[in-house]
Amino acid sequence: MKRFKNILCVVNTDYKHDSAMEHAVKLAEKNQACLTVVNVIDDVPPYTKLHELLTEDLKERLISRP
Repeated sequence: MKRFKNILCVVNTDYKHDSAMEHAVKLAEKNQACLTVVNVIDDVPPYTKLHELLTEDLKERLISRP
């Protein structure tokens, strides 16, 4: 079987249990692949700044990165 090197997983944060995300994680681990997870949001009002879209948890994670 051909191995995956990069995997893109689009998630929907409206659902608490996302089987696609679980499957993507298992597939990435099995193939030692890079996993990129994205969430596509609906229309963003014009002139919205990125920091206005981030959740508090994500802001903390970004700030704490080395």
